[in-house]
Amino acid sequence: MRDVSGYFFIDGIDLFTTFGMIIEEGSADFLKYPPKKAGIEHDWMDANGREVDLSRIFFDQREGVLNMAIFATTEDEFWTRHNQFISQMIQPGTHRLTLKSHGERSYYIYYKECNNYKKGKPLTGNGEANLVAYRFSIVVVEPEPQVDSSHVFLVAEDNVFIIT
Repeated sequence: MRDVSGYFFIDGIDLFTTFGMIIEEGSADFLKYPPKKAGIEHDWMDANGREVDLSRIFFDQREGVLNMAIFATTEDEFWTRHNQFISQMIQPGTHRLTLKSHGERSYYIYYKECNNYKKGKPLTGNGEANLVAYRFSIVVVEPEPQVDSSHVFLVAEDNVFIIT
């Protein structure tokens, strides 16, 4: 099996090296902008529409579904890795998910639920030992999404930078 260490981390722990895990799909959920929280608004009876305070925008929490796979050489090794991972995820507080594919950006998440769990067929490779593989999906929540605005530039129609 190809070594994919250094791509996915939880709390600084390499998922592949420690748990034999990879994230197959779902990390793109964290590239989508989080939903905007409803602002303060008022519906005046003697005016059209609604008055909405847009002086500051705040984001609501967002959920992501991570499709994961865990690999082991034996059933015992699988259960050890499985238990280690869930023990890490149920620790108090949020957990830092770092993804190399996102420029090593981190997201502070917590575990919500596991959607499915499927055992894969035993895998055999080029002279490698059989691998036990399981696939599962976990739902994680980012309670306080952060949008990095340090590299955002406002440009006027005549291509002049606007300084605020």
